[in-house]
Amino acid sequence: MPFYRRAWGESRGDEHNDWGSAVYYCWVHEGVLEQQVERYETGVLLAYDRHHREDQYGRMASEPLDADEWAPFEVDLDTFQRETQGQPFNRNG
Repeated sequence: MPFYRRAWGESRGDEHNDWGSAVYYCWVHEGVLEQQVERYETGVLLAYDRHHREDQYGRMASEPLDADEWAPFEVDLDTFQRETQGQPFNRNG
């Protein structure tokens, strides 16, 4: 089960543009994206998974991640868990 961390150097370009750029964390199981976490410069954390695929703030990627393209961004489970800790903004209530 690979875990990935990839910085996205651009802002959202929407009403939440002030959150800044984000680091995307992805957990892939058997080629399927199981979890996507976005941590923005301001500290905002968004989390998506198979039970919460989208909301008013965004959505989980629907296309499979290209393993070759994402390989340089692989991290271990400890890193993934440590860096995605916190209460996601889009799961308050």
